[in-house]
Amino acid sequence: MAKAVVMHAKTNVGLGMMLSAELTSCAPPLSPKIPKGFTARRTIIEMTWFAIAVGGALGAVARHGVNHLVHVRWLTTRLPIATAVVNLAGCFVIGLLAGLLASERLALRGHWREFVFVGLLGGFTTFSSFGLDTFLLARTQSVGPAAVNVAIQVVGGLIGVWLGYQIGAKA
Repeated sequence: MAKAVVMHAKTNVGLGMMLSAELTSCAPPLSPKIPKGFTARRTIIEMTWFAIAVGGALGAVARHGVNHLVHVRWLTTRLPIATAVVNLAGCFVIGLLAGLLASERLALRGHWREFVFVGLLGGFTTFSSFGLDTFLLARTQSVGPAAVNVAIQVVGGLIGVWLGYQIGAKA
């Protein structure tokens, strides 16, 4: 139970703090060939952002591919089947990976976690992050915070769409 929370924290905000503690030991020795102002921490941060960007691009392309395949196959449906397929698949994959990481049957270094969780799955569907956050809240704390998370994000999201639509339609 605690491993899942630690794993989730490391995939998001905690990763930078975790890496910064490790960077002092992996900084390159100073030499004339290293540009002034170069730090290992800066390089790792830049690599992390690059990994997220590449993962996000691949996730977005994968989402479009699923949308295309579903709409070609079920073009006449009135239900947003493609969105449901993407969201449910993303939730399954993020849950599977979180479980494998929590059980220590899978090990991913920091950049790979960011690439997969934030970039690839984030570009594919942010609903999977919402699902994992809600699951971890329900599993590690209580049902109350999980219910509040669902209410805020679902109801708040619908209100945001409505409000944005109202403002955009009047402009």
